[in-house]
Amino acid sequence: MKRLALIFALILAAACGKSWQPEGEETLVIEGWIDEGKYPVVMVTTSVPTETGYQAIDDQKSHLGRWARVEVSDGETSVLLTGMTDENYFPSYIYTCTSVSGYIKGEVGKTYTLKVDLNGYHATASTTIPESVPLDTIEVTPSADNPGKYSLKGSFSNPEGSERYYRMFVRTEGEDDSYVPSFMGCMEGKNLGNPAIVDIMKGQSVFNDSGWEWNPALFNPGDKVHVRFCNMDRASFDFWKSFEKIAALSRVPLFPVTYNPPYNIQGGIGCWCGYGASEYTIEIK
Repeated sequence: MKRLALIFALILAAACGKSWQPEGEETLVIEGWIDEGKYPVVMVTTSVPTETGYQAIDDQKSHLGRWARVEVSDGETSVLLTGMTDENYFPSYIYTCTSVSGYIKGEVGKTYTLKVDLNGYHATASTTIPESVPLDTIEVTPSADNPGKYSLKGSFSNPEGSERYYRMFVRTEGEDDSYVPSFMGCMEGKNLGNPAIVDIMKGQSVFNDSGWEWNPALFNPGDKVHVRFCNMDRASFDFWKSFEKIAALSRVPLFPVTYNPPYNIQGGIGCWCGYGASEYTIEIK
């Protein structure tokens, strides 16, 4: 579920110093989600505003929203979330439920409203949790082109004409602290067959001491892979599909990004998603 805030900050900062780039204002950046049967998780930061003159990159910690008021409501129960450090996420500061703040868990069919207030900024968003779609099988296949590597494919029922929007996450034990969006893991049901057969791949990239590097989509013998398969609403799909395209184009200097994804946040940028999720664990022997 990461790393929306940092990427937005870097995209905004990358254009600094260009005469054609209008000056931008700082705004709230929100990445949040609530899963079926789980507590909400919300990350709050502020964007790096663009300027026409020289601009130094600030300490990223100065853009963390550590003192925000974050509230989630299902129409009947409202809970103020508590901010805390969590090294499983980046940025490593999240808002979620605690015994002090009270609890609210995701339920299928319910609509959840998010409200965030920070330093005079006010943002709201709503999302609905659709029913989860189970994977019927997960197949492990040796790679023909890469000896010693394995690919994963999942299959599931995808009735024709149904408006479903899927997102795949993976977590490889020993590599990932938390679930990472699978490469090309954002899919629209109408573009898949029935049954649908989809690739389950690792995240697009990882960060190490030398910087960003390509993380192959294939898996190794001995890997213990956790798969999280989600069904989401149309607004969430539109945002994440567009975000995938922006992230891919941002790597290519010849194709500058000139548009924003369709946010479902009013008063800020980012996305608040409800997921009907099913989880699986595969050991590659």
